[in-house]
Amino acid sequence: MKNSEAWSHYNKYTDDLNKFSRELGLAGSAICWVLKDSNGIFPKYVLFGLILFVLFFIADIIQKLIGALRHKCWIEKREAELWNSAKTIEGEYLKPKSLDKPAFYFFIIKIFFLLLGFVVLGASILNKQLNY
Repeated sequence: MKNSEAWSHYNKYTDDLNKFSRELGLAGSAICWVLKDSNGIFPKYVLFGLILFVLFFIADIIQKLIGALRHKCWIEKREAELWNSAKTIEGEYLKPKSLDKPAFYFFIIKIFFLLLGFVVLGASILNKQLNY
């Protein structure tokens, strides 16, 4: 397997994970709205779950923003260096692994918020079922 193929597989997994996690985040948020009490108030654990889903979406946005900004700055710097040396911006760039680290950390954080949100909702639903 070529390096480009390996990264293509990785990108497929992360693209799918991003897509499905956003759908699950929306579903989890909708479940929170359904679990409001008869007065329209969120029970404590349901509210906590909703907050976790909101944090998931915030981390998702920050992940994409950090990734885009870091890549833009890095690419523009490489283009300027290449332009100064060869009067062109077309060439080979050696991308450092550290460039993706902050975005990857937010990728992990957002998945953690999503999973924890469902754990909290599950515990809330289970607790409610046991109290009846």
